[in-house]
Amino acid sequence: FLVNHLASAGGGEILMSDYYGMKVKMLTKSGEIIDIAETEPLHPFGLCATVDDNFIVCLVDTDDCVISTDSVRGLAKINRDGQKLQEIKNSSETRLFTKPYRVSENRNSDILVVDWTSERTSRLVVLDKTGKLKCVCRGRPRRFGEMLFNPSDVCCNSESYVIVSDLTGHAVQLLSPEYQFVQNILASKDGIEYPLTLALNHDDLWVGSGNGKVTVLRLSKKTRPDANGHVVVESSKSRLCVIC
Repeated sequence: FLVNHLASAGGGEILMSDYYGMKVKMLTKSGEIIDIAETEPLHPFGLCATVDDNFIVCLVDTDDCVISTDSVRGLAKINRDGQKLQEIKNSSETRLFTKPYRVSENRNSDILVVDWTSERTSRLVVLDKTGKLKCVCRGRPRRFGEMLFNPSDVCCNSESYVIVSDLTGHAVQLLSPEYQFVQNILASKDGIEYPLTLALNHDDLWVGSGNGKVTVLRLSKKTRPDANGHVVVESSKSRLCVIC
């Protein structure tokens, strides 16, 4: 089977999306691969574990960014028994997604979706827990002539800060819990080239890039008051290693 995406399910277990087999699978601690849910006739893309020990999976009818009124694009929340708990998808009134590709649940129960809108462009869609659109993130403000914000993956930390990889911006960005740009965690000057995938393990951030390298960082934060008494969050990083 073809694994499209991996995600931690907690307790040493790994979730896997089997695109062509139209299944969500799990690699158990004992090394056994078991089926969690069948998604037929839809294909699973990105997936994530939720704070209530369930899973969210991106679903598409075709691997295509050109969609029609008959196209099916959305998300499904399932439990460990494969039962569908919630479904969020395009309707005749509202088109939330073009091709939902990656997903992450924030600690505040918001759902963040990397949505490809064409073969070369994407956006970060934020939904509340009911599936209602909250906002579309634009990332760092661009200077004239720069590439548009082009997210490829997203994850969230324990304080609801958002980390998103900007594929053509060659950067990894930190967004606030209100989804405003805070700073670049990594940029091209740090050797990042086409960041494709992210994984956060406590304070350790793993970044897989299109140049075949995996960068591992340890993140830390501290707060300070500004001149107006507002709390300012400062993030710092230390590079642990680069795997080629």
